[in-house]
Amino acid sequence: MLLALLLMGFVSAAAAADDSTAVRSIATVEPRAFGYFLGDVVRREVRLDLAPGAKLERGTLPRPGPVNYWLELRAVDVDENAASGGTRVRIKLSYQAFYSALDPRQLEIPGFVLSIVSDAGSERARVPPFNFVMSPLREIFPGKESDAKSVLLRPDLTPQRVSTANARTAIVIAAPIGLVALILLAMHYAWWPFHRRPGRPFTEAARFLRSNAPNLIGDGGYRAALLKMHRAFDRAAGHRVLPDDLGDFLKTHPQFASLTGDIDRLFGASRAAFYANDVSKARAQMPIEDLTQLGSRLGAIERSTP
Repeated sequence: MLLALLLMGFVSAAAAADDSTAVRSIATVEPRAFGYFLGDVVRREVRLDLAPGAKLERGTLPRPGPVNYWLELRAVDVDENAASGGTRVRIKLSYQAFYSALDPRQLEIPGFVLSIVSDAGSERARVPPFNFVMSPLREIFPGKESDAKSVLLRPDLTPQRVSTANARTAIVIAAPIGLVALILLAMHYAWWPFHRRPGRPFTEAARFLRSNAPNLIGDGGYRAALLKMHRAFDRAAGHRVLPDDLGDFLKTHPQFASLTGDIDRLFGASRAAFYANDVSKARAQMPIEDLTQLGSRLGAIERSTP
């Protein structure tokens, strides 16, 4: 009877001591301990069951990087979930081995120590090392009984033929389309051999007005914009075009007849700016925005005319 009471007291004390520890259990899981070759990844999993309120001190986890001259820790993943009134921690480690074995060799991944923090203080949990067998890639010294027909290495896989029919079809279709587009672009910009095409003075004037809009604000800039438009009319007609020549110009260039009113405003603004030296009046009659719009419309008609 006395012996039974002593045993019960011992078991109760052991259980109480076990409950007081922050780490209830620790276990490691490895897929296999053999069959690894140069460059293979060795995976380990550490499972910790912690008491309520206990936490893993993540600063004590091993850091990815070289472990020694032949082993590198590639990744460390931690997963914590509530379980059995406490916390279950799963630590997944991925090691890559670079040991070039000449024969089957047993190697060791070193263990490490984790720190567990609880209300009672800090506790250490030791993760044991892991031993595994590294295999050579090939047989260095074949036995005497081997002959020429012995296969020391597995043959390479035969590469599969990849069909390029779709790519060839796409190239055959896209090539002439791209060539036609290039020819049209060369004609549009008068590249060689289409550079002898007659110039497009109104298109050039419109491009000048759009690209230099911030510099055409003052009186000098406004006069430069008017002068650029007048030079476009001169180039289109082949001679200087004065206000009295507009009728003849529109007869020889009837495609611009729809813009007669705006063209008259342009010449009226030029008369006020250059002859009366009244840029304000000219700007009121033909603002720079209207002048730019007129150049764009003249250029559009010019490009659409054969």
